[in-house]
Amino acid sequence: MTQETLNVGITANDGTGDTFRVAGQKINNNFEELYTDFTSLLSDGIGFNRNNIFGKRSNENINLVPAGTGQISVQNSLLIDNTIELKDNKISTSSDDIELTANGSGSLRINSVDVKQNQISTSISNSDLELSSNGTGKVFINRFELPSVDNGLIQAVKTDGSRVLGFVDIDYLFDHTVLEDGTATLSSSSAANVDTFDSTVYRSTRYVLSIADATNSRYEITEVVVTHDGSGSAYMNQYVNITNHTQRGLGQRKAKSGACIE
Repeated sequence: MTQETLNVGITANDGTGDTFRVAGQKINNNFEELYTDFTSLLSDGIGFNRNNIFGKRSNENINLVPAGTGQISVQNSLLIDNTIELKDNKISTSSDDIELTANGSGSLRINSVDVKQNQISTSISNSDLELSSNGTGKVFINRFELPSVDNGLIQAVKTDGSRVLGFVDIDYLFDHTVLEDGTATLSSSSAANVDTFDSTVYRSTRYVLSIADATNSRYEITEVVVTHDGSGSAYMNQYVNITNHTQRGLGQRKAKSGACIE
């Protein structure tokens, strides 16, 4: 119904305005529509009490729905359950943890980073996942403080006993040396390659050989150094040998390129 306005005349008591009866009817009509609409709003499910808006029907949500492309605007801050506050671009809580949980098997995605159960991954193909602190801050993993500066090449990471990790020099970390191991099984007097090295890169190598012949109960540990002169000639020297049987010593001998140690 369109709002009905009382005609009060042009001047006081000029007799051109509404009669008392007509004015009363207009007032009743306006109040009846207002009362009917407002009562319907309150009785259906929404209640108002001072600064509180509450639902009347059991376990039903209160939905704030804008029209078209409109948005719901909240000035200052929004307090949820008297615990979680949304203000500007921050979500904060007074004391408890803030938990964000995806539905079902979904992941929580934050700026292309997925968080699911105990895994953190990137959703962009072949992208790195980087953990970095701001300014002089540190990165902690399981309460271990990670070093923020790389001190140089050929170093290891150690803890100081207080969960602080740092780079240190280690004697057995090398820049031009490779540590490797290998194994081979031989039958009768056959030969097999256990290791090879690039003579254009390395000048020499040292082998610690553990030899076992369980059939004849013969065991041996020997250390052999192999070097070459860069022109195709190689030299082998056995200078440590521990064995439970008697055999001839290797000593020092010249070997051809590709020769085996006997």
